[in-house]
Amino acid sequence: MAKIDKTTRVIISAREHDFEHDERPLIPFIQGSLIGFVDNKKEIIVPAKYEIVLDDFDWATHLIRVGRYVPVSYPSNDSGSKSYIHKRYGLMDKNGDVILPLDFEGIALPHLYSEYETYTVRSLQKGYAVYGFNGERIVPFGKYNYIDGFDDGYARVKVGSNGSIHHDGDKWGIIDEYGTEILKPEYSRIDKFYLKDLKFSQVEKEGKVEEFHLMDGELKYDGAYIDEIRRLQKEEEDYRLLQNYRESQDDYEDCELKDSWDAMTDGMYGDMPDCFDGDYDFLGR
Repeated sequence: MAKIDKTTRVIISAREHDFEHDERPLIPFIQGSLIGFVDNKKEIIVPAKYEIVLDDFDWATHLIRVGRYVPVSYPSNDSGSKSYIHKRYGLMDKNGDVILPLDFEGIALPHLYSEYETYTVRSLQKGYAVYGFNGERIVPFGKYNYIDGFDDGYARVKVGSNGSIHHDGDKWGIIDEYGTEILKPEYSRIDKFYLKDLKFSQVEKEGKVEEFHLMDGELKYDGAYIDEIRRLQKEEEDYRLLQNYRESQDDYEDCELKDSWDAMTDGMYGDMPDCFDGDYDFLGR
């Protein structure tokens, strides 16, 4: 039988919750089928009005995704129309203020080491864009046909066909959190790295494969990461060998000094008295 994972939120009654020790700036509550937010004094900051809340203020992010259900009608083959329920998302900050309106079909949160904290949004009508945590638009709709979520401060972009699936003729690039093109969209392949916890992504252009390293944002030759790991392992091994050598030399010198002293004093001054305090300064006097 399946079990819930650690990301699943559990609903309990307010009388059983320890509000005083809840460190979240806003605590979600359910009233009927809608979700609102209170502070740790149980005061309502955001009334119950959201149908969807995807995230929680329990990590470093400034914003969480909130949403609603929207009926959308499409023409049908019989000259009529069919209605479907779509989800629309926006972004809310720790004060309960809406930073982005609930107009987007998808929002990708930044992952891992993000200095600026940028959000990729998707609109069925407009395409993809990038916004900052203050709601400022960094990359406008229409500039790229696809923008991935940000990981380690970088995101893949594509020009050509719409969506994340690669088609012949599509070109890939990489942008940073400020919308700057780190790799221009000239590559036939850039491996996905969003939410993958990778150190680098393989990229390919005109048959040449290279590595884009996410920690320093540099393009390096294919196999550079493995070579760097081997170099670090060799340095660590050399360091351990040097330490072992130094320790063995220390032991050897201690032994030599003891043997030398024994040889120097053997029978020359007689046996040391039981009360001898280790002061050898008298030697030679």
